[in-house]
Amino acid sequence: MEDTLRKSKTQYGLISIMLLNIFDGIATFIGLKYEFYKELNSFLRIMYEINPLLFLLIKVILPTILVILLLNKINNELSNITKLVIFFSNIIYVGICLYHIALYSIFILN
Repeated sequence: MEDTLRKSKTQYGLISIMLLNIFDGIATFIGLKYEFYKELNSFLRIMYEINPLLFLLIKVILPTILVILLLNKINNELSNITKLVIFFSNIIYVGICLYHIALYSIFILN
């Protein structure tokens, strides 16, 4: 039972990373499209300049694939370091999403 609970916590952590990443990708995409964001990652900036949809695919699809691969690995035991990375990734992504919400609030209210 305890093992199942531990696995489900990790699964929820990975799924929340995936959902927060999708929100981040879409929010960044819209911000770039309406020119109130600037992409700081030079690779993603070049991808956006080549094709905005390519940017969105790379920003959202690649991390989603990684999460799916990790979800499949949960059947085996993940290391404590991996669990810690999942935990802190969620904290960072929550902060990024709150940042997006704050920027959008400022942009919409002005």
